[in-house]
Amino acid sequence: MSKGKVVVIGSNAARIDNRSDFEPYVIENRELITGQNPRSDHPIAKAPIAALDRKLGLA
Repeated sequence: MSKGKVVVIGSNAARIDNRSDFEPYVIENRELITGQNPRSDHPIAKAPIAALDRKLGLA
């Protein structure tokens, strides 16, 4: 599957991102911030700080 492909089955949809093994990858969805693998530790540590800055109008 190609990077960023959207798969729809019935009323369900999923976005599929193919990435290299252990490439840093962080997802933000409203209040949820999650990382895909151990290499995501630095970006996931920065993500909540950036989200708070945006919410407080500091960014």
